[in-house]
Parts: sequence; C-alpha cells; structure tokens
Amino acid sequence: MNFKNLGLWEAEEERINKCLIDALTELINQAAVLPDDNETKISGQLRPLLIKHSKNLGWTLHCEASVFLNEVDEEPSGYPDVQFSLRDSNGDQFDYDVECKIVRNKRVGKKWDYCKYYVTGGVMRFFKNLYSQNLPLGAMIGYVQEGIPSMIPVEMCYLG
Repeated sequence: MNFKNLGLWEAEEERINKCLIDALTELINQAAVLPDDNETKISGQLRPLLIKHSKNLGWTLHCEASVFLNEVDEEPSGYPDVQFSLRDSNGDQFDYDVECKIVRNKRVGKKWDYCKYYVTGGVMRFFKNLYSQNLPLGAMIGYVQEGIPSMIPVEMCYLG
C-alpha cells in the first residue's frame, strides 16, 4: 500500500504547494521580473528558488519534464514547466506536474492576446492531461505581470 492509498496525499500536496509559494514569494520580493519578460525567462528566475526551497521536500525536482499519455508513446504529449517526482515504498512513481503561464489583459496595440493563447490553450492542455498526465495531481501557476489578478477576464478567455 502506498501513501496515496493511505490518504497521505493531501499532506504531500500541501508540502509541494508550500515549496511553490515560498519560491514564488521570494521571486516577487526580488522584484527582478520585468513587465516584458516572457514565460521562459520568468521560469528561469524561479528555477533556482524552487531548487532551494525543495531541498528538504523529499521529492525530486525536474524542470521542463516530458510527459506521455501512454508509457509506450514515442513522443511526449507535453512538457510541464516543473515536475516533482517521488517513489513510494513499492517503487511506484508519482509525478506532480506544474504548468506556468503568463496571465494578463490583452495589451492595447498588440496582436498577441495572452489571455486567449495561454489561458485557453495552456489551461486546456493542462486539463486534457497533455501537460499533466496525473490529474488531479498537479498545479498551475499564473505569472501576473500587470494589472490586478481579479480584473483579468479569465472567464472571457474560455468564451472567446
């Protein structure tokens, strides 16, 4: 029997989420992210902080991991930005996938609509298991670069 069957998963997820929050809080406090930084640059700045905060977690940290819908697939279905992995006492591996996306309103005069592309596309890839083969285990991080998070019309992204 493994930790999932014993009902111990909730405590593990809380520990992973604390690691994510601590690393993100430190990133915010550094004030090093600029409004025009892209997702990979922000994730690159987050990476050493995740390594630092995950040292005592007991999970292995992988950045830009590959996930497969089926074990025998030749090509990955996706590449979550962060993956925490753990083997239980039976040797079974559990992965906790984390996908990061930039979240903001469409900028005036710009063609690129992050809301439409990243939220609609990114969230749907995550929920369709393309970037998170072990749902409901996993998390998404939204890098809010500008504006107030509650004012970003996420629900409009799904309609549009």
